[in-house]
Amino acid sequence: PPPGVEWFDLKVAGGVVLDAASRALLPELARLAESVHARGGVNFTGRLVGDADGARLSGSVDAGKLALTVGEVVAKPAGHPATVRVQLSMPADLSLVQVPELSAEVGAATISLVGEYPLLGDGPISARLAVKVPALEKLAELSPLLATCKLAGGAEVELTGSRRQGRNIISFARLTARNARGSFRGKPCRLDGTIELSDVTWTRRSVTVGRAATESLAWAVGSSGGFVAADLSGLPERAAGTAKVVCHRVDLPELMRWAAPQTPLLNPAKLTPADRKSLTARADKLLGNAGELFRRADLRIVLKADTFRTFDTMVRAFYEVRDLKVRATVKAGKVNAGYRCGLNGGGMDFLFDVDLNQPRPRLATRAELD
Repeated sequence: PPPGVEWFDLKVAGGVVLDAASRALLPELARLAESVHARGGVNFTGRLVGDADGARLSGSVDAGKLALTVGEVVAKPAGHPATVRVQLSMPADLSLVQVPELSAEVGAATISLVGEYPLLGDGPISARLAVKVPALEKLAELSPLLATCKLAGGAEVELTGSRRQGRNIISFARLTARNARGSFRGKPCRLDGTIELSDVTWTRRSVTVGRAATESLAWAVGSSGGFVAADLSGLPERAAGTAKVVCHRVDLPELMRWAAPQTPLLNPAKLTPADRKSLTARADKLLGNAGELFRRADLRIVLKADTFRTFDTMVRAFYEVRDLKVRATVKAGKVNAGYRCGLNGGGMDFLFDVDLNQPRPRLATRAELD
């Protein structure tokens, strides 16, 4: 508190209407309102309490009567529920802000944030974020851009993170999709299940993931889709674990066009000698880096697909195989992989292995047709 004041308890309640009078009285507010095409008004309450130990602030804002537009991203109509609640505290030395509650409810979406943030010096930051959208289709009421995606289903995101000594750390993150579906880049997409990450650390030069796992994860893009069961750790420096993907269909050209629409998949670019030299150098560098990672890895990967469609750029033809089974293991630099599938009434097997621990690794292959 100020000198001579042992404690204080201030309360405020009111509202702001964006009319001609308020715009004339508060030019900065008028410019802000104009930038987002805001109309209507907001109501608010607040309480500030202080003593020798510090200060505590609590309050809420009701923006249900406010309408605003931000390009095609946000278009909130008046009458659409929107509230914000906040609680925060600061010690007497004002060294940090503690936020036990910062939450917002906008229609069907709920967002909450708690954490601790330094005000003086470069102290540690910690925060927990949670976002829940039980009805994704209702986001279309607030966003013309999302309305074109035809969203449905639900989704939740949880994230706990911190920043210490220049390192950003996500100790835990979880995405839960509840039959989430929509249209993206002209293809129907669907995701159902859970993805979890833990001990994610990143700096300007590197990213590491302590653990990445899925639970009952189903996916679909266009005609492709299936299930993923993965539990991986030590990514990427000491990758270990298993990943299994079981699909009813994988249409690789379709997925590549969807993921990278500008990629010349069916009409590959012609390379000049200089292009080939540059790409060869880049490939050698990538293979060298991959070799270092493989020598520290312990991975088992399985892919199964009832049908698998691909495009051979050498003969410029599509191929569709049946009952594809791909298996790969990487352990201490030794790579063993292979696949079996049915094609044109027959079957084929292809196996290869390589020991990256050798001074000059050699690739051994074997192919069989029946």
